[in-house]
Amino acid sequence: MERKKTLTVMLSNNTAEALYHAMVICLSALEIGWKVNLFVTSNAIPLFTKKAKKPRFGMNFLVNLYLRFQFRKLKISDVDKLIKTAITLGMKVYVDEIGLKISGLNKWDLIENAEIGGGILFLKVASESDLVLSF
Repeated sequence: MERKKTLTVMLSNNTAEALYHAMVICLSALEIGWKVNLFVTSNAIPLFTKKAKKPRFGMNFLVNLYLRFQFRKLKISDVDKLIKTAITLGMKVYVDEIGLKISGLNKWDLIENAEIGGGILFLKVASESDLVLSF
């Protein structure tokens, strides 16, 4: 039996563009049978908490409003649904412990199925992966 390919993604950017593109790549990999690991660090950590605010596109208010309208019009899922779908399909989510503490948060603030992970775990998982991407 052939070993499943593995994708590891590091998400450190908190913009809607970065999160959306990272989730599309993760979901695509899951759909073709890959294992997927998502490491969340830096500014992206608050996006994976229970009280997360919707991420904004890195543009002004009117552009953000227009893009959200277009997403709804084109029936493109919002990122919260993409994250939940990816987790349901088997994506593992690891949140950087130090970044979590710096943000004034703890493991109980994280979304369901997110785990704590640090630099050593990232290096181990990334070294065993077929593809590593950063957003």
